Amino acid sequence: MLLKLINQYSLIVIVLAITPLVTYLIWSLYSLKWAIVATILFLLLSAGLFYIVRSSPDEVDIQDFKNSITSGEPVLLVIQSDFCIACLSAQPSIDKLTHELSSHFQVLRVNTRSVLAKYLRTMYSWEFVPTFILFDKHGNEVWRQTGKVPSTDTLLSMR
Repeated sequence: MLLKLINQYSLIVIVLAITPLVTYLIWSLYSLKWAIVATILFLLLSAGLFYIVRSSPDEVDIQDFKNSITSGEPVLLVIQSDFCIACLSAQPSIDKLTHELSSHFQVLRVNTRSVLAKYLRTMYSWEFVPTFILFDKHGNEVWRQTGKVPSTDTLLSMR
């Protein structure tokens, strides 16, 4: 459970780990007053960073998901988190993959904090992000990969 949380919120974990280091460094170089000021500024900048990196994929609800996987078209489900460093670094590759596959698959992006993600966790037991799940035109799961962004050729070969 702890490992899953660290995976999905790795950016927050890193900021929380760095904060005491920043405080100690400033305190040892200057004074406690400047350490407190620097820590507050660091936390404010981090909060701004969290706001900026927050993704806003189109929210898909449970019924839309069910309709999509039974629509007769293959569906690629991308489960990601706003605060996962791996997801953030893979974002350009995921965008490119989505664009390249748009004429072959319906691509659904789901944020781990959404209601649909909670439903999908119980139905498909995903644990780490980013997770890619491919459904065939009948709505059956045919392929899954976690962590690495799959190549377009890999996904097209399973179509």
